[in-house]
Amino acid sequence: MRLLCLCTLSGAYSLELFSELPAVQVFFVCFTVGLACFIRRIMVPLGYFLAGFAVMGLAATSMLSDRLSSPQAGQDLVFTARIDSFPVYDGTSVQFFARPVD
Repeated sequence: MRLLCLCTLSGAYSLELFSELPAVQVFFVCFTVGLACFIRRIMVPLGYFLAGFAVMGLAATSMLSDRLSSPQAGQDLVFTARIDSFPVYDGTSVQFFARPVD
């Protein structure tokens, strides 16, 4: 069981070796091949590795899709918000909670 957990974690961590994420189709192919390894009972550790790689890759792709698009990056955005907490000064930054009004 420890071996399978290590295989899954190493598959998830292997995304750190890439300078940019592969295409989403790569993750679906890896997940499908990983499932085939489970079903056929051949190379089960490889199946766990590919499943960990695919699941973490899809999660990372989903997180990155929530970022601003490149045309919006570097531009000023104007919105109205209500500040819900007092500002906290921490060295070089200021943090506070705000809620969008409209």
